[in-house]
Amino acid sequence: MLLWSWPPINRAVKVALFFVIALELLTTNLVQDTKFLEPNYVATHGHADGGLVKNHVLNCTSNDILPNGWCMEEESQTPRYFLDTDNSSNKENHATAVSGDSLSSSSPIVTIQHYTHKGYEMCLANKTIVFIGDSRVRYQYMNLAHFLMSPLSRFMRCDDHPTCKKGLTHPDKDCYLIGDGRGGRGVPWKDWCKNSTNSLSSNNMVHLCDCYRHTPLRPKLNLTFENRFIKRYTQYGEINLIYLQSFVDKITMNEDYPPFSSFLPDGTNTTRCGVGECNANKRKISFTGTVNDTLWNILPQLNTTHAFVSFGWTEIDDENQTKQSELACALNEFSKHHPNIKTYQMTTPPHTESISNTTAFFNAAKMKCNCNVFDRTTMNENVPLDWYWDNVHVLGIINEEYNHRLIESICPM
Repeated sequence: MLLWSWPPINRAVKVALFFVIALELLTTNLVQDTKFLEPNYVATHGHADGGLVKNHVLNCTSNDILPNGWCMEEESQTPRYFLDTDNSSNKENHATAVSGDSLSSSSPIVTIQHYTHKGYEMCLANKTIVFIGDSRVRYQYMNLAHFLMSPLSRFMRCDDHPTCKKGLTHPDKDCYLIGDGRGGRGVPWKDWCKNSTNSLSSNNMVHLCDCYRHTPLRPKLNLTFENRFIKRYTQYGEINLIYLQSFVDKITMNEDYPPFSSFLPDGTNTTRCGVGECNANKRKISFTGTVNDTLWNILPQLNTTHAFVSFGWTEIDDENQTKQSELACALNEFSKHHPNIKTYQMTTPPHTESISNTTAFFNAAKMKCNCNVFDRTTMNENVPLDWYWDNVHVLGIINEEYNHRLIESICPM
C-alpha cells in the first residue's frame, strides 16, 4: 500500500520497484528451500524445519529380543537400526543419534532422526536416482517408490513387522511388491510385472516397465529383462527413479524406452511393448553391455544425479571379493570423469546362513580402489530369520532401514 501512495515517484518506477521487491521475496523463499539440499544443511540449521525430519525414540530395554544396533521404537512398534553402517573409505553421514549412547544399545533410550515423507520428496526432487542390480536391488527400489506414493506417508508393514506378527494389524496388501506372498511368490511373472507397475502408478506418478521373464529363468538369463522408469511429480519438483536389471554383470536396453525414446508418448515410441510382454521378439535392443559399459554409455544419457550400483549376484564372486573390487575400481574411474554423477557401490545383503558370519560380509579392505559404498551387510548381522522372506531377500523392516540410509546418503543430515 505504501509503495503505491508515494506521489513523487513515476508510475513506471513504482511498477519496477514492485517487481524487484516481489522477486527478492520469491528468491529468498527459493533459497530457503534449496538450501535444504546442501550437504549437512539439516544438521546445522535445525532438524525440525518444516516437518522434514522426525525424531524416533527407541526403547533399548524392550522385552523384544533384537540384535545389537537395533532397538524398538515404541510409537510405531518398529525395530530401527541406529549404528553407523559406513565401512567405506569415503564416509557419509547416516542416521543421527541425537541422544543416548550412539555406539551401543546399552543406553535405555536412544533418539534418532530420519527424514519424513516430505523430507524424502524435497531431497529427491529434481534428481534422477538410478539403481543397478538384481532382485535384491529391485525390491529396495520398489519399497522406496511405494513409500513415496503411500497415502499413509509410511513404509509398508509386512509379515516381519511386530504388529503383524502379534496379530494387531494385517500385513499391507502391497507387500507383494517386495516379493512377500499375497500376489508375489507363486504368481506368474507376467502378472506380477503388470500388477506391480499398476500399483506404483497414480495421477502424479507414471511408471514404465520394460519387462519380460523367460521361463524357465535358467539357463537362458539373457532372455529375461526388467528395466523400470518412474517419474513422480511433486510440489518441490520432478523425481526420477530408475531400476536397471543386472543379474550377472549384464544390462540390456530397449530402443522404445529411455534413454533412447522419450519417457512420455511423443509419436516416436508407438511400438512400445506391453508390460511383461517385452520378449526378445518384441523389443529392439539398442544397448547390451556390462555394468561398467552401462556407467559410461547409459548413465549420462539418463541425466543421472546419483547411482547405486551392484553387478548382480555376488554368489559368483570369490572369497577375495574380486568382482566387488573390480566394480569399486570401475566406479572410482567413472567418478573422475563424471563428478556430477555421484556413484555408490551397493553391496548385497548376506544370505540367512551367513548373517552370523561377518567374514562373509562386504569388506572394504579387500577393495583395490576407493569409492563410496552403500553397505547392506552390517545391519543384517544376527537379525531374526523372519526378517527375510527366503534365504536371500529381506522383507519390510530391513528394506525401510536401507532406504533411510540411502536418502541420508543423498541428502546428509
